[in-house]
Amino acid sequence: MNDLDLLVAGAVVSFLSVAGAYIAIRHRANEDPVESYPPRVQEQNPRSVPDREIV
Repeated sequence: MNDLDLLVAGAVVSFLSVAGAYIAIRHRANEDPVESYPPRVQEQNPRSVPDREIV
């Protein structure tokens, strides 16, 4: 094998690994979220000032 053959083979292997990782990430993104945490009702920021009524 000459240098060009090795370069093409390396490019093919790199492309296949990137394509496989992309497909795996897209597949995982379509899965249901983990059910171990309760669903968030509302985002609560402990540093935020509570709303006060103006009298």
